[in-house]
Amino acid sequence: METVLTDKRKMFCSEYMVDMNATQAAIRAGYSKKTARQQGQRLLTNVDIKETIKRYSYIKKYRTYIKADHILSELKRIAFEVDTDDKNFKYGDKIRALEILAKHYGLFEKKAEKPKRKHIRVTYG
Repeated sequence: METVLTDKRKMFCSEYMVDMNATQAAIRAGYSKKTARQQGQRLLTNVDIKETIKRYSYIKKYRTYIKADHILSELKRIAFEVDTDDKNFKYGDKIRALEILAKHYGLFEKKAEKPKRKHIRVTYG
């Protein structure tokens, strides 16, 4: 169900997504600077505003995912599909793409070594 918000409240939601700061979002949305802190906190408790922010957050995550997915696809293309006979081809580009992909997939991470246990014999008495 679509929530119906005033333009000012929609603006608050949009501005809140910028820095997740309710006070600053309230100011940028046109609420009084004197009461922005209280207004921001009050607005965040509104069910319709919570839903709108949740929806905006989902959209933002989806757009970010698409961008990251596109970047990985392009790196894979450069690393594995670029024609080496092309006169514009540079091995440095291919190597750099491979390095970035390897870092992304954690291929350069060293596995943590388990500390060696030392056995100590304690005798009493």
